[in-house]
Amino acid sequence: MIKSKVRYFFFMLCTGISPLLGLSQSQTHSPYSQYGVGDPVRTGFVNSFAMGGANRWMSDEFMMNPNNPATYSNLRSTVYDVGLFYNTTQGQTGDVIQESDNAGLRYFGLGFPVSDRLGWGMGITPYSEMGYDFTSPTNVGSTTANTRYTGLGGLSKIHGGLSWEAVKDSANRLSVGANLLYFMGPVEQTTSVAFTGAQAQQFNSVITREMRTSDVNFDVGVHYKKDITKLFTKKKANRIYLNLGASFMPQAQLNMNRTQTAFSSRNQPKDVVREQRDTTDLTLPMEYGFGGSIEVTNINKKNRFIIGFNYDHIDWQSLSIGGSNEELSGSHVYSAGMQYTPNEQALRGLFKLMRYRLGARYADTRIVIDDNQLSDFAVTGGFSVPLTASRSTTTLSTTLNFGVEYGVRGGGAEFTENYTRFMLGLSITPSFWDKWFQKRRIN
Repeated sequence: MIKSKVRYFFFMLCTGISPLLGLSQSQTHSPYSQYGVGDPVRTGFVNSFAMGGANRWMSDEFMMNPNNPATYSNLRSTVYDVGLFYNTTQGQTGDVIQESDNAGLRYFGLGFPVSDRLGWGMGITPYSEMGYDFTSPTNVGSTTANTRYTGLGGLSKIHGGLSWEAVKDSANRLSVGANLLYFMGPVEQTTSVAFTGAQAQQFNSVITREMRTSDVNFDVGVHYKKDITKLFTKKKANRIYLNLGASFMPQAQLNMNRTQTAFSSRNQPKDVVREQRDTTDLTLPMEYGFGGSIEVTNINKKNRFIIGFNYDHIDWQSLSIGGSNEELSGSHVYSAGMQYTPNEQALRGLFKLMRYRLGARYADTRIVIDDNQLSDFAVTGGFSVPLTASRSTTTLSTTLNFGVEYGVRGGGAEFTENYTRFMLGLSITPSFWDKWFQKRRIN
């Protein structure tokens, strides 16, 4: 049985490796991503994404939550999670409107119970994304200097960790957990100056900065679930639970290889003026988050309603590259969401089995322009469709998950972004044809 689980583990791992390599590439198009190491990615898997990103308290028996490693011990079965995304963005400066879109793989996760109180989780998610390309013209005497700024890349985060359920009784469940984190990825930024006058083109120049990060950190989490039914109702058909969760990642000095090159250019690179290669540090900021939810279940009607909130903080003002502070501001993210399932044990009617989600998110971002901290507001929604024909562990354990988000970043600023994001995910648990997980009657 153990050998079967090990084989299944490596099969799931290998099937995810090849597409995961694309996570280190840029998956955004925004001039705001030029700051620091790019735009932070904090939406989580599809189920929490559709609930505004409220996820520190979220613990599900058949879905992973890498944002809080303490939740791994709640897994009842092996779970394989994979998610895709599609973004469309409309940026506006005055009367000028720019539109862009992009798509790709968003995340991968694999988790399983090790024992009755011990759970394991691993996967890869983007930590930050950088992708921008814009030009700023400047008049210099009788000619014009067009300065072009481009950036590409981002950091990916590989996580692997354990969770232990320290308290487990009829009214209380307390879990703690930790992840080992491995950060990797390239970030390349280029500034080029091109003059329009023929005689001035000899002064064209290009400066590139390429950074490759590869180092480790860790995060820890705690999760608590309590039956509070007696505090609110005497009806035996209802069950009310309180969920609380929190996680923390300390500040870390990550190893980074940096190459800076300056050269003159006409139509293509020419005459390297300076090239500098060094190994330095990337100071990654401390972050923490906490949240809670109320979960109400009706035993007779088999429905379930969850409403929760979340707060996240990242200390971006401590971010520095090669000892140079990036002059950002600490971000504050407030999110809330709800989920409703009409009947978790319905024998007929797919819509009764589906999970419906709504949420909202407001953030004071890391970017400050003219003493104004840019805001980011979004509303979200989504649903999960159980793939009942898969005959998995339970009716609701293998699901196709969909989420959508519409938001505005930089409202009131000179440059405003309106964006729409779609996410499609698949959560898979063992089904009747997975012989590796069937207990043998005769050895």
